Amino acid sequence: MSTIPRPEVLEAKAKRYHDLDPIACEAYLMLRQVGDCLRSTLEERLSIEGISHGRFMLLVILDRDPERPLAASELAEHACVTKQTITSLTDGLEKDGFIARSPHPQDRRSVMIQLLPKGSELLKRIMPPMYRRQVEMMKDLTREEQLLLTRLLKKVQLCADEQHHTENTARRAVQVAAETFAEANSPRSTGLAASAASSAPI
Repeated sequence: MSTIPRPEVLEAKAKRYHDLDPIACEAYLMLRQVGDCLRSTLEERLSIEGISHGRFMLLVILDRDPERPLAASELAEHACVTKQTITSLTDGLEKDGFIARSPHPQDRRSVMIQLLPKGSELLKRIMPPMYRRQVEMMKDLTREEQLLLTRLLKKVQLCADEQHHTENTARRAVQVAAETFAEANSPRSTGLAASAASSAPI
């Protein structure tokens, strides 16, 4: 069931919120609703197998080239998560026997992560019905429409990535400014300044 407001509702709301573009808002809400539905369906299937969405995505990434282990930092980059999150997720996957970790050949601070047969077997149970569901979901779109949809979603993804980068850059700048101000006004800094002033030649 759709929870997207009707066009006339968005039009009326735009009169109160001048930044609201009804067409853009409807497209965004529809995209988010479809994404939420797809993720919910996937997580229901994963719960049957007893694995979280985060751990599953790491297995999928490793399965792109099962014979090639990935460095933890590389896996974090592909999964768009922090190194701390990768450590937490791989702890559980290793404990369950889905992956193995080994020392990095060039970087002693890093580890290599390898997909194990048990992880491959789990994916062989999950992926085929998932692929069939994808085909079923897209059956009402022609090949040309599917390609067009992919191109449009890539454009949206690019805009979202740029917005995320801009917001993170601004957030880090504010944080650095706050830390610099706090340091400059700390008792130690003000004490040093006062001491230097008193010992300065007149």
